[in-house]
Amino acid sequence: MSSEDVGIGEATVAYRRTPDSVDDQPIASAKVRRSVRLLSESIGVCPDSQELVVPWEHRVPERFETITEGDREFQKPKVRRFESENDELLMKTGIAIYGHFEHHLLPYHGSANVSYRPNAEVTGLSKLVRYVRWQSRRPTIQEQPTQDIANGLTEEVEDDAVIPEVTASHHCEAMCGTEPQTQTRPTARRQRRSGGSSRMHSI
Repeated sequence: MSSEDVGIGEATVAYRRTPDSVDDQPIASAKVRRSVRLLSESIGVCPDSQELVVPWEHRVPERFETITEGDREFQKPKVRRFESENDELLMKTGIAIYGHFEHHLLPYHGSANVSYRPNAEVTGLSKLVRYVRWQSRRPTIQEQPTQDIANGLTEEVEDDAVIPEVTASHHCEAMCGTEPQTQTRPTARRQRRSGGSSRMHSI
């Protein structure tokens, strides 16, 4: 689906889920701890050193639970709505997002701008920010977060149009020296009806 497509679709997840993946439980911390031990041993780091055993045994599973919470419905923030007669396009800018890529588990970071046209109600700004951050916290590919935000937010708030834009820098490129200065800026659009004001208000 291109960034020009208009319509409402199901929120998609790019990577493959394991058979025992569930949406209503935390991650398997014991498996994460075993994986950290194997990884540390494979690169020549002693996993039993006093300096590392506590952080790697506890903090790594905790961090992975945080950065993958976008996969778990029970951790999705509730989006508050308020009655409004405004039907003009609104934009929330500069939402900081942090995620990681499914192919190598290295991070990306950037900001999201979300435009939407209210349908009898406006969205609480703090909840909008939390929702966008929640959507970004999952293994993904660089083109996917805008699609997930557009599809998920459209279903969540039932507004007439939702248009997110994400600008992000990739640590996989910068850390490996491939393209240290580049950014990506994919845009997605979901629309329920045409017409209405074309003016935009930054919020």
